[in-house]
Amino acid sequence: MEELREMMRSLMQSQTAREQRFARIQEQESMMEEERRLRRQGGRLAKGSTGTNSAAEASKILAENRRVTQEQKEEQLRLQREEEEKVRKEEEMCLVEEARLIRLEEKKNLAEEKKIKDEEDAFLAEEERVKMAREDPSGERARHAAEPAGAPEEEESDPEEEEREASF
Repeated sequence: MEELREMMRSLMQSQTAREQRFARIQEQESMMEEERRLRRQGGRLAKGSTGTNSAAEASKILAENRRVTQEQKEEQLRLQREEEEKVRKEEEMCLVEEARLIRLEEKKNLAEEKKIKDEEDAFLAEEERVKMAREDPSGERARHAAEPAGAPEEEESDPEEEEREASF
């Protein structure tokens, strides 16, 4: 039952649309016929002495109608161009924002990768230091014993440790 109602609505809508198109076509045809009639009448009346004002007035009215129609078309085109420009700018803004977000995400990923690499480097350096301390604990003591007492103790610089300190 609902399908039948929907079909009836659709049929009514299409019938209305056809009637509107037909009415527009008839209106255009009647305007064209009126214009032809006025041209013929204007030609005949121009030969005679009476009625030239009405033909001239009709001609002026037709010219005014054409001018108004042309202005309406131009206005529609202007509005359409403005709308297209607005849509183009919106799309451009979306692309700019999308590019910004992509750059931000890439920057975030690079920072995360750098952090992970730094942590790995620090871990490896610490492992190496512990390994060296386990392998040669006496070498450290012997070196300290060979140094004169009261001489300032020079610290051995570790490039990886310096790099970690510089990054903080």
